[in-house]
Amino acid sequence: MSCTSTLLLLLSLALNRAVTAVQCFVGTNSARKISVEEPYCSFSITYKNDHCDSRPEVVLTDHGNPISDLSPFGVESLCYHTDNSVTCLCFGHLCNDQFNQKEILAMELLKPSSDPRLRRIIVCYLLNNHAHDVFSAKNFEVTASTQEDTSGEFILDACVRHGCVSSANVSDARLILASSINSPFDELIFMRIQ
Repeated sequence: MSCTSTLLLLLSLALNRAVTAVQCFVGTNSARKISVEEPYCSFSITYKNDHCDSRPEVVLTDHGNPISDLSPFGVESLCYHTDNSVTCLCFGHLCNDQFNQKEILAMELLKPSSDPRLRRIIVCYLLNNHAHDVFSAKNFEVTASTQEDTSGEFILDACVRHGCVSSANVSDARLILASSINSPFDELIFMRIQ
């Protein structure tokens, strides 16, 4: 193999690795991209109290070890909560960006088994658009996948994309959401998707 061929092979391998690099956002109340070996990322949202009258602390991290419950063939995200905090783990390149956070949280809202405290945290975060504060243009480069969705239908759109409701049954999904209203926060989110 000639020196030129070897150089071209090494260059193409390096370029291929750079193109296929997997990244997560990391930071506390800010976001920056880092390369990771495995596409497992997370974000956590913590409010000081259950009234949502302050800005939350938002922590973006990579999750170093693969999680058995998350895989490209299983679920794409897993959320849990404690008191005034929710933490979501996700699988995929930049899966903890602004857009994906909204989709993940919207999917949690649509689960009938969602705890009312979890729902309150999610609704506060989505309605007050706190993700925008973390992902403002001064904190990172805005890409097409992280631009804000302001259609007011993002919850149902996410649900249709992920197959929990067909596009033909969106009106049925609205009725399901309406029947699950338990608090003023839920009423606000329901009014938003009307």
